[in-house]
Amino acid sequence: MTLVGDGAFQMTGRELGNCRKYGWAPIVIVFNNRSREMLRAFQPGPSCHDFDDWHHAAIAEHLGGAACG
Repeated sequence: MTLVGDGAFQMTGRELGNCRKYGWAPIVIVFNNRSREMLRAFQPGPSCHDFDDWHHAAIAEHLGGAACG
């Protein structure tokens, strides 16, 4: 089981596409606050740290998985 924020998932989530190739079935929980909070901690204020909903649950099907959300 992996817990990941949506900002980090945007950088690394596509690696889950390799799971189908190797027969792995990970459980990934994405915390979606529509923001890159780690970057905001170092540079408070700018709205560039905020982003629209990427519909992360919909991405699962394209990576060979299933999702709810």
